[in-house]
Amino acid sequence: MTIDPNKITADSQETKGYAVSTASPYARVSLVRKNTCSPAYRIGKNPQRREPNARERRASRDKQARLQRQQDHFPDATAFAYFNGWPLEHRITITWAACFGGERIEGNIIGLNDKTRNERLRSELARFLRKAGHPLACIWSRDEGARLGLHVHLGLYWPLPDDELVKLLTRLTGSPASYARLEQGVMAQSECGGWQIKRNIAESRLASAQRWAGYLVDQGKRHLIVPRIKGKVIGVSRSIHYAPVEAQREALEAWKHDIGWNDAQST
Repeated sequence: MTIDPNKITADSQETKGYAVSTASPYARVSLVRKNTCSPAYRIGKNPQRREPNARERRASRDKQARLQRQQDHFPDATAFAYFNGWPLEHRITITWAACFGGERIEGNIIGLNDKTRNERLRSELARFLRKAGHPLACIWSRDEGARLGLHVHLGLYWPLPDDELVKLLTRLTGSPASYARLEQGVMAQSECGGWQIKRNIAESRLASAQRWAGYLVDQGKRHLIVPRIKGKVIGVSRSIHYAPVEAQREALEAWKHDIGWNDAQST
């Protein structure tokens, strides 16, 4: 088809790059595609993609403020645990997707959603310690990585036999402990590598404890993609939460000064 440029008028429409008069017998529906890359088109096709309203922005700011307060409290919570004789010397890491033996052991929590299974983990730790007359003193951080997926780190006070902790993690994760030779500092780990328990064996235990607390706080900054985790991302147990710390603030600060707690960070 040959189009005479002289017959093109103002009431023409574009068809595959040609301008064709609407009065022409050759006129047809335009085949020019919509610009599906435009933000307006995407928002129209997906109503969920929209700017947050004032309430949502306020909720987001409040959430960030709570997270910042929790992060700021980690050093005090860690110091308060040692001040009370509850050293956080056991360091637990559980990578949930790597725990392969879930069907092998009854009572595991692998099938629960991530928020619930982490709550159950801390609840079971507290129950074991409470029965023996000890408080649950721990700091924890949940995270999600591109390679490891959802996982959790804990710094834990565990004055009971280590075998009891191994049995508990075996039951909750459904993954039996490995009897292979372990790396230095690793007290126990599962056959599948889904969970691991380390002990603080550093020459300066206080400095190591502070570094571990800092590692837990900085989890979210280690990934290119921000994890989307439901529920609290980091936290501390009630025994070392805000209220107990503030109730003994003066004594805590005096203790930190006497033992050189702040100086230990640089060692």
